[in-house]
Amino acid sequence: SDSINFKFVSDLNNDGSNDTVYYYRSTSTTPDKPVYRKINSTTPIIIGAYSQFKFGYYDSLANLLSYPSVSTQTGRNRIQSIELTSIIRWPSPNSDSVYQSASWRKLISPRNL
Repeated sequence: SDSINFKFVSDLNNDGSNDTVYYYRSTSTTPDKPVYRKINSTTPIIIGAYSQFKFGYYDSLANLLSYPSVSTQTGRNRIQSIELTSIIRWPSPNSDSVYQSASWRKLISPRNL
């Protein structure tokens, strides 16, 4: 995981088998980058186009963890909460030639972290 990619394992359909879920943002140079979700080996699907889509990882004292530090299992074990920040921009401007957008920010503290 890093600022634009997030992968986790979960039993999504309660069938006793773990599923790998991977969210990632396109590396295209367009202002609105598609964000994809891939489950196991299925074909990725676009879940939206975002001008910003990033993850932040925090320890038990609410300290922001650096991305290199969470690239190891020891670093990932320190994660206690995950913050998602996203800005979605409409693909075309309004009548005033302004692109409308919406932002969302959420700090998630799953019980299993």
